[in-house]
Amino acid sequence: MSLNNYVNLSMNMKLAGNPIDVWALDPVTLFFGQVGVNAKAPHPNAARLAANFMLSQECQQFLAKFGRLPTRKDVPSNPPGVTEMLTQKKVITVLMSPDEERKWQRQFDQLFKGR
Repeated sequence: MSLNNYVNLSMNMKLAGNPIDVWALDPVTLFFGQVGVNAKAPHPNAARLAANFMLSQECQQFLAKFGRLPTRKDVPSNPPGVTEMLTQKKVITVLMSPDEERKWQRQFDQLFKGR
C-alpha cells in the first residue's frame, strides 16, 4: 500500500496485469509538467513543433495507452474512469518555480537519500 504515488506508475502496473488498484483521498495534489523551448535551441522551430505534438490529441492518446493521464479532455484515461475518479475530489494544484523545485529536491535528497 502506498499513500503517495503518481497515478500513472500504478496504472502502468495495472495495465501490465499486476494486482493493483488506485483510489483517491481528499485532497488530490496535481503537479503540472511544463513544456518549454530553450531560447538558444539550435532548432527552435523543431522544438516548438515537438512541444505542440506533445499536446496534440494523437500524442495524448498514445501516452494514455501506457497509463499516462491525458492532459486533454477529449482523450479518455486508460484504464477508463481514472481522470473522473480524481476530479471528483478536491484538487490542489502545485506549480513551483525552478528555484523552488531545486530547493525541495535538495530537501528530499537530504531526508531520504542520506546526503
